[in-house]
Amino acid sequence: MSIVRIGIYSILGIIGALVMSPLIIKETAGAKQPIYEYVDNHNSKQGTPTMGGLIFLFSACLIVLVSNRFNSLGSVAAVVTLAYGAIGFTDDFLKIKTKHNLGLKPYQKLVAQTLVAIAVAVYCYLNQNIGSVFKIPFSEYTVDLSYWAIPIYIFILVAMTNSVNLTDGLDGLAASTSSVYFTTFTVILLIMINSVASIGDDSLMTLAAFSAAFAGALIAFVVVNSFPAKIFMGDTGSLAIGAGAACVAMFSGNSFYLPIIGIVYLITALSVIIQVIVFKLVHRRVFLMAPIHHHFERKGIHENKIVSGYFLASVLVGIICIIFYA
Repeated sequence: MSIVRIGIYSILGIIGALVMSPLIIKETAGAKQPIYEYVDNHNSKQGTPTMGGLIFLFSACLIVLVSNRFNSLGSVAAVVTLAYGAIGFTDDFLKIKTKHNLGLKPYQKLVAQTLVAIAVAVYCYLNQNIGSVFKIPFSEYTVDLSYWAIPIYIFILVAMTNSVNLTDGLDGLAASTSSVYFTTFTVILLIMINSVASIGDDSLMTLAAFSAAFAGALIAFVVVNSFPAKIFMGDTGSLAIGAGAACVAMFSGNSFYLPIIGIVYLITALSVIIQVIVFKLVHRRVFLMAPIHHHFERKGIHENKIVSGYFLASVLVGIICIIFYA
């Protein structure tokens, strides 16, 4: 029965995104996305509309909010996702207004992200369904981090939103890999729901519904918006995806699975960190361009092949995590 219910949410997410796509694309036709000057191989994309994240943001979140209690885990995840989407929307709006790829100042964006993250971290710690217990990946063991859970939750949210933001550099890259991420977590949540310890756990069911709806909406977004992109998701979409991805991991006690299932986000973020640190120390670049997907582009690999490779890697990791989830 739970599988049918989750399947319905996934289908609703797909339908919602398919319906929203032409409307959002039409309404944002004048919201042209400026391209970074140093990504010169993307000059042909100059003027592509942005804020496309509204397509899957509204499709997934509104479905969950309308059909669940406001204080359910799924609804809280939707609200947090919308909050980060609002930060991204503000950033995108300022970029369009100034006609330059500079929206919110980095410190402004970080402060906003951190303030929301603090509120979410406190919520997680005080919520009896979440608390401070973390599951150890690929084992039946857990660890209680007590008060340390709060800074860890804050770090996860801020790191995840920025990592997905960095991953959103090629047509379909962030959306396709994230659809796999949410699909994987949907299956894991179903495993938890159907386990002896979690039978009848409605809180996990609403979280699984959120994850399924988000996965479906992202799949539809990729299908409608495959290369060449008709609309960019913008920070509106990437920050929202990062928030939603963090929520399904944190709210289910599976935070330590996040860097495994989200291996693409981890590699992307690490490539930028490595590039910056090495350049500051020895004034040499490790990669031709960071994040690493741009390095592959500079090596002459077409972005479609890069996206396909990242997607396949996400699928393989997701399957492994599902098979060995204990």
